Amino acid sequence: MKKVSQKSLLAAAHNLMFDIDEVELQVLTEEYADILEAIECMKNIPNIDHVKPMVFPYDLVTDYLREDVTEPCLTQEEALKNASKVEEGQIVIPKVVR
Repeated sequence: MKKVSQKSLLAAAHNLMFDIDEVELQVLTEEYADILEAIECMKNIPNIDHVKPMVFPYDLVTDYLREDVTEPCLTQEEALKNASKVEEGQIVIPKVVR
């Protein structure tokens, strides 16, 4: 399995436009190494290919959720009235990912 390097983590941080210091970089590098090691261990479990993947590890009870009810929506004009910048009926925001 491919190793996650500090160089690749720095490149990802740069592309996501956030700063990362040396301590955070070291912690992330170690965490990725642990994750990749765990994945390698799982590959060695006998008959793992015959196990159905779990979507969520716990049974969920959803009887407390309300019924969906259709309600009136905002008009486009109301939705855009507080936006600082609008073009062609859409809110314009700063780019946050390269």
